[in-house]
Amino acid sequence: MATLVAGPAWATLSIELLWTQNGGADRCDVLPGDTIGTNVIEADPGEEISLDVILTVDEAGVDTYSVSVVFDEDLLDELDIVEICEFEHVSRGIDCDPLIQEQIGLDCFDDFGPTLTNLSGGVTSADDSDGANAGLVVGFEASAPVEGPDAGPVNLSFRAGRIVFLVTDNVQSDGADLAGSLLSEVDGYLDNSLVDEIIASELPDPGLVPGFANVDAPEPSPSLLAAAGLGIVSMLRRARRAVQVR
Repeated sequence: MATLVAGPAWATLSIELLWTQNGGADRCDVLPGDTIGTNVIEADPGEEISLDVILTVDEAGVDTYSVSVVFDEDLLDELDIVEICEFEHVSRGIDCDPLIQEQIGLDCFDDFGPTLTNLSGGVTSADDSDGANAGLVVGFEASAPVEGPDAGPVNLSFRAGRIVFLVTDNVQSDGADLAGSLLSEVDGYLDNSLVDEIIASELPDPGLVPGFANVDAPEPSPSLLAAAGLGIVSMLRRARRAVQVR
């Protein structure tokens, strides 16, 4: 998980973009078969891959949030949107320390104490890159239905949403392909005091830690490389023989 960097007067919100192996038939369900991976994945053209938007909040908590994800900023069209899932979280009274994700397991990671309810029936907007503009998914958002110091999650990591992408023929290993941050006019967050409000126009903000993710083209296997090498050697031998015959 990302290291939390506390701002001088703000609640800290960290965004992570992590590739997830979804074990369920419904890609918008969070199931025990789901495995959270890293922010880098190798994928072939035509493959569908799932990206989870994971938020981590500090002791100030988060009462309301809206974050967005931009992709294909280099306009190479490496990814196309297949499906978008926005998650809300219902209180189930589970008592644990979810900051230690590897030790607490999936149930506590996603089903935490405070309730967060989506403010709309899905994200605000979603557009693929078109050669002139980057792709953008605006508004993974939710809000606590009550107010108070414990209204929203505190010292906790949770999924805000998931994007399923189709990898195109243009995929290549060229660095970060996606970024999660406050990217539009609707984005921002409030801590549980409802006092410290961070909005996109105030960035760069020391209380926000943006997230990044890469999609890389698979490296050729050693056997393919060996076969290619033998092919080149064979071609050189044939060319040499042709020269000698002349």
